[in-house]
Amino acid sequence: EQQKITDKYLKETAEQQKKTEKQVKEAAKILGGIGGGLGRAAEGLTAPCVPKLFGKLGIKVDAVYQRVKALCDGQVKSEIDLLCPARRNGSSLILVGEVKAHLSNEDVQDFLDESLSSFKENFADYRDREVIAFVAGLNVQENAARFAQKKGLYVLIPYGETMRFANSKDFEPKVW
Repeated sequence: EQQKITDKYLKETAEQQKKTEKQVKEAAKILGGIGGGLGRAAEGLTAPCVPKLFGKLGIKVDAVYQRVKALCDGQVKSEIDLLCPARRNGSSLILVGEVKAHLSNEDVQDFLDESLSSFKENFADYRDREVIAFVAGLNVQENAARFAQKKGLYVLIPYGETMRFANSKDFEPKVW
């Protein structure tokens, strides 16, 4: 009799666990959609500010492309949030940006390791250009801003209804 009770309890527990797993998956899907929406909002706020901000530094931005993908055999090999062909002193360069709703040190390191390190390999059309990189976020952790600057990245943060640089006045960007 005790075995029947235990078996019934185990069966009920297994069924409840399946229901819970399904609810967790549904919640993760919803939260992922919200996170993706915030990321797109951050890109939408940042993209129009890039020409003006970098223009103040003597960099003329010719175009701003969002979510640019490099493909290999039809598969996405790399994705860049903001890709901006530009010119400075008659030379062509490219601005490469990573935009997050919440920018952390991990995001900065991932951008350096995954996107920038292989950028010229993945985006061969820009292989001959200097690359200047930036990160941006709706919420940028202070330590992430410092870390990004130490790595040679411009940092864009919200300022009213637009964005501004968080970099120090004497900041010198790294050129890839």
